[in-house]
Amino acid sequence: MQHEKILNFIRQGKQSGAKLLFGGGRIGDKGYFVENTAFADVGDDATIMREEIFGPVASIAKFTTEEEVVFKANDSHHGLSAAIFTNDVNRAHRVTKGLESGQVTVNAWAMLSPNVPFGGVKQSGFGRDMGEDALEGWTTVKAVKYNILPRL
Repeated sequence: MQHEKILNFIRQGKQSGAKLLFGGGRIGDKGYFVENTAFADVGDDATIMREEIFGPVASIAKFTTEEEVVFKANDSHHGLSAAIFTNDVNRAHRVTKGLESGQVTVNAWAMLSPNVPFGGVKQSGFGRDMGEDALEGWTTVKAVKYNILPRL
């Protein structure tokens, strides 16, 4: 069950030595709700840094250069989504260009629109949902050629 998977990721985060900033538990006794959770100082090899959690868990790590952060982000088998928070639009442009991710948001998270393709790369999937690009998965291009000139 996804609820237990998320709580297990949180336990692994605590055991990895990452600093729990807030959250880390379930909400209430009924239902399957998990607190918004954030870890800081997460190691590059920590499970919570390398896996797709699909729950309210953020893993935060420091970086020195743009090249380093792009390398760290791309050093994964996954590539569904990324978010960049910066006041420097030029930096945002450079970093988004280097990220191996199906979508990237800048100064926001999970901005979905039915007009914009959604999908991942690497083991996070292939193809796209939503937008014109999604139609490619449901269509087949066929070239048909006719010779309508009389034979010579």
